[in-house]
Amino acid sequence: MKKYNYIDLVKMITMFLVILCHCLLFFSDNPYWVVNADYESYGAKFLCNILNYSVVPVFVFSAGFLFQVSMQHKESSITDAIIKRAKRLLLPYLLYGLLWLVPTYTLFDIPSYGRPEGSSLTDGYKSMFLGMFCDVAWFLLMLFWVSIIWIILKSLLKRNRLIVGSVVAVALYFATHYLLAGISYYTLSQIDIYIVIFFMGASFFWIADKTEKLSMPVLITISVVGILICAILAQYAPIYYWTLCVFEIVMPVVMVLLAMGLCKLKLQTRIEDTRIYKWLLKHNMDIYLMQAPGMYLSFRLFYPLVGQNCALCVILCYILTIALDIFIVLVLSYIRNGLHRLYGAVRRENV
Repeated sequence: MKKYNYIDLVKMITMFLVILCHCLLFFSDNPYWVVNADYESYGAKFLCNILNYSVVPVFVFSAGFLFQVSMQHKESSITDAIIKRAKRLLLPYLLYGLLWLVPTYTLFDIPSYGRPEGSSLTDGYKSMFLGMFCDVAWFLLMLFWVSIIWIILKSLLKRNRLIVGSVVAVALYFATHYLLAGISYYTLSQIDIYIVIFFMGASFFWIADKTEKLSMPVLITISVVGILICAILAQYAPIYYWTLCVFEIVMPVVMVLLAMGLCKLKLQTRIEDTRIYKWLLKHNMDIYLMQAPGMYLSFRLFYPLVGQNCALCVILCYILTIALDIFIVLVLSYIRNGLHRLYGAVRRENV
């Protein structure tokens, strides 16, 4: 199977950017971000508008691309594919919510969307099982629903049916946008635009080989110009909804082209061979999930000390969040590997 290094790279870049975005949200007065500073920083909001509306679309675009890759190498039934997606997305959501999200937020009494301050452990679990209190794990639920839609409609992802597929994707966008907008459970109200973006990622697979042949300067130039245009659009996205849609559709393509250009550099090839890069790539989703509650605790620590200096506070929160995040994932990896070895030893004894 061909390895698409630029998809790995764009996921890696986006993973670090999403943590930065969450640190900026403390100073951006976002209605979905309950914990905020007592003032809003224009600089933080400017950057946050760019990142907040791009990181998730990039993840979804990459998921659509990799879904198409898997379809070329292994054809499975709709039932088997849905079960596989449930294991990959719903099971981690349940384990994360049961063992990490609810206990840690209750222990430190961290308010979040779907979890008011002072909520009990029972209230937290109830809200989590209803898909209302998800925090960063909302992504898993959203991607599950979007994946199910395209598993059912996977015949429309074939090269000769992309025109029909694009019409269906747009129709599904409008249907979900207007019919599911009032549903607050299981992130169903947030899947609309991601249906289109997932389709775009799957469709990009068919032109990826031709795009890869473009030179590094061309790819970098196109992506930089695209990022500058998107940066301007992002400032109007919170006001004009259709501007937001255009931004969320264009930005993933721009980021993938940037990663494609960077992968042509010799430096990138050397980085890919390092143990650190391979470890980060392997634990990409773990790092994404385990950033909380470290980011909230970092903000609680630094805001009283340097909170009036937004840039310094964000930088310190970002560094500490990543450090805590990686430490937690290292510990979890050690425990997981130990359990696998124990399970293997038990199986060998039984045999």
